Amino acid sequence: MKKVILILCFLFCIVLSLGVSGVSCTSTPVEDCTVDANLQFEADGIFTLNDTNGNGAIIIGANDVTLDCNGSTIKGNFTGSSVGIYQNFKTNVTIKNCTLHKGYSWKKK
Repeated sequence: MKKVILILCFLFCIVLSLGVSGVSCTSTPVEDCTVDANLQFEADGIFTLNDTNGNGAIIIGANDVTLDCNGSTIKGNFTGSSVGIYQNFKTNVTIKNCTLHKGYSWKKK
């Protein structure tokens, strides 16, 4: 019985950690990545990043950060609930040199 409880606790911790921590954005962004420190994209490019879960293709995950897209365009799946850059209750955030393609927006709460 103790083994079962330990295994369940272990699995619960793994599942919980997967839900809390996403993929950190790097200089080449990927879908549903989180900006948690100052970041500049590596080059002026076009990034196709679908917002599959409705919480932003790029998520601002910290206060006091700057996201510099370096002239890049972010485009996605163009559904009604899609958000290009999502800033949820974060303060002192600067987003610059970004173009959000048709239908994508910068959503702040």
